[in-house]
Amino acid sequence: MVDAAELVPGDLVSLAGTNISTLPCDMLLLSGEAIVDESALTGESVHASKSATVRPSQILADADLAAPMLASRASRHILFAGTKLLRVSTSNSDDQSPSSPPLGLVIRTGFGTAKGSLIRSMLYQRVNSTSHLNHHAIKYLRYMAVLGVFAAVYTARHFVLLGASRRAVVLRALEQLAIVFPPALPAALTAGIAFALARLHGHITEEGLAVQNVILSDGSSVPPARFTPLLIDIGMAICHDAKVTSEGKLVGDPLDVKMVEWTKWTLQHVPAYGAGLVARGPGHVSISAIPLKVYEFDATLRRMSVITKVLESDEIRVFCKGAPETILNLCDSTTVPKRIERTINDASKRGLRVIAMATRSLTMAERSNPDFASREQLELNLQFLGLVLFENAIKPNTARAMRELNDASTGMVEVHEDVYISRLAPPDSSKGIIWESADDPTRTLENRTVQQVFGSAHVLAVTGDAFDYMIQPGNEHHLSQAFSYGVVFARMSPDQKCTLVEKLQEHYGQHVGFVGDGANDIRALRAANIALSLSDADASVAALFTSADCNVASAVSLLKEGRAALLTSFSTFKFMAIYSFVHIDTIALLHSIKSTLSELQLMFIDLIVVLPLALTLARSSAAKTLAQKPPPTTAVAIQFFIQRFMFNAVRTQPFYSAMQVDLEKKMIRCFEGTVLFFLSSFLCMANALSFSAGKPHRSGPAPSFIVCVTGLLAATILLAKSTNPNITFLFDLAPIPPSFLSRILSAVAIYAIFMYTMETLSQYALAPAPCCQPCGQHRRGMEIRQRRW
Repeated sequence: MVDAAELVPGDLVSLAGTNISTLPCDMLLLSGEAIVDESALTGESVHASKSATVRPSQILADADLAAPMLASRASRHILFAGTKLLRVSTSNSDDQSPSSPPLGLVIRTGFGTAKGSLIRSMLYQRVNSTSHLNHHAIKYLRYMAVLGVFAAVYTARHFVLLGASRRAVVLRALEQLAIVFPPALPAALTAGIAFALARLHGHITEEGLAVQNVILSDGSSVPPARFTPLLIDIGMAICHDAKVTSEGKLVGDPLDVKMVEWTKWTLQHVPAYGAGLVARGPGHVSISAIPLKVYEFDATLRRMSVITKVLESDEIRVFCKGAPETILNLCDSTTVPKRIERTINDASKRGLRVIAMATRSLTMAERSNPDFASREQLELNLQFLGLVLFENAIKPNTARAMRELNDASTGMVEVHEDVYISRLAPPDSSKGIIWESADDPTRTLENRTVQQVFGSAHVLAVTGDAFDYMIQPGNEHHLSQAFSYGVVFARMSPDQKCTLVEKLQEHYGQHVGFVGDGANDIRALRAANIALSLSDADASVAALFTSADCNVASAVSLLKEGRAALLTSFSTFKFMAIYSFVHIDTIALLHSIKSTLSELQLMFIDLIVVLPLALTLARSSAAKTLAQKPPPTTAVAIQFFIQRFMFNAVRTQPFYSAMQVDLEKKMIRCFEGTVLFFLSSFLCMANALSFSAGKPHRSGPAPSFIVCVTGLLAATILLAKSTNPNITFLFDLAPIPPSFLSRILSAVAIYAIFMYTMETLSQYALAPAPCCQPCGQHRRGMEIRQRRW
């Protein structure tokens, strides 16, 4: 036994009888078979089957070990670090001795593994630019700091001219400088985002595929009840990479697993044959078949083949499964239906995945020695059996979520590893980009006609190969066209996804969000300004947000809550900023008569009025629909005119009498101070009401906010009407007649209506344009996708 930390590339590891649950390194499987759980890397819950390679030198020569992720042709033979080893067994292939123990060759360790590269990318996070909110916060703090210094200098100069003592001058100047930044500001700003995160609680499709239909060569569908297995049944049951666990559970590629399950065949380990398949059809029919030789799926050839022996008839056949266009080229033309191309296109347009099946019986010479003929010879003149149609059911709320995102002009595109029928073909070395029709790949466009074709309702689906060509120097016009009209980016590797996010940020100069579910999305999640993980595995570490229910509708909820939180933060910001202006104006007016607010009055405004208003203002929930425009950042401040008007108005009233004030002796009771104290409290409530305007990003003020405003208004009016000498002495209040209090409330009501109207209009008229406005063709393309869903 060797410690896993001591493993180095080149070591041979025996996996027989091992108790390893999590693999410590990347290793190439030289013999045996294994079933692993790669959900930590890929985000997929389906177990993967690994088989030994008979050409390890070629695999190592073709694989780029410096790259984090390896090509699928090599990865089917490699056990990756961080994945869970579920089962390991000896090989059933004729190319290896059944008695040879499972062996692995260490090829990468530590941070050089696929898992290690992901961990390294998490440790060295990409530093995003300053957010919109932080940008405005910095501007606000700078502006208020300048205003505070100006107010302090003005106050100091004013008290010097009044002949105040040096101590009074310094204290009053510092008072103006201190009230510029309200003590409740940090808590108020944090509350909006905290409440939004508390309300936040994916995949576009349901988990796994399902066989939607099986179409035979004569155009008919396979009947659900059949007493005699068809050749296509045997092919679907034998031509795959699925494996069976010791508990009898099928594992492997979801497509293969669903295909075997549909046939009602079961996989069993038969000691006499190494691996056998037993049919369990209706009636008393039972047919078994065993694989003699497996030609694994080749991404270049786009097919896999299995030489099979049917035990009951002692017949040996080769079954071939793969892409329809590949299989049709290998079939005898007399066995291929005339309208098969139209059937394939119709199925593809409906979002179905199409697999073709073909077979032929081996000749006597080929049966005696199947290895005598090459793979190319065995796969010639096949008999076309039919098409297998797979459907990946769309989750019920996916179409609604996509429609909301499209209607909100979010500039949405799909990025995935799958093939899509309408596409941008891989670039040709001599012709560059080739634009192919979705209906007929033989129809192409010349580059000089592309622009005028884009004038109609055409959209693009771009492949990874074409994307690599576009990002090369000199191809910027192609990349711009892809961003303007592309709705799908297919066959994208993890690095290509990351590059796509960075290019979108560079192209639009705005923030880009990314939604991913697996470790293959980590780089793109890190590159995005807003990252949402639909998995609680590795991707959640790199993402700013993680969805509790793995559904793409979480992206809509995130945008709704994010915009509501942003608007709430802006509203709270504006509320606290105008409160600072109210406070500064009040103190400046009172300093002009050598007075100020008492400590209890300041505490009443800060703790009793402002803080509850700010916290309950932040409890507004998100709107039900996603608006097109982001929240506005404008604010209007006219409270100074009301304060100046009331300050002068109280001096003309019959009840007014000048009171002796002395700051140094703390004699500050006066009519001006009392009026401005209540006016400041009422103005804070009016500003909070105006900034509670919710639509279109919020549902409106929270019930707790309405209760808070009502309670504070009633308490403040009762305090103003109080004639209790203890209360008036405690708060340093001068008696205000009810008639003048009504005038104050009327002025504040007019101010509140004006501010609420301005704030509501700003939500629509003054809001900035969408950051990434998609073109009409882009939007129509997404609408087409929604109709298909």
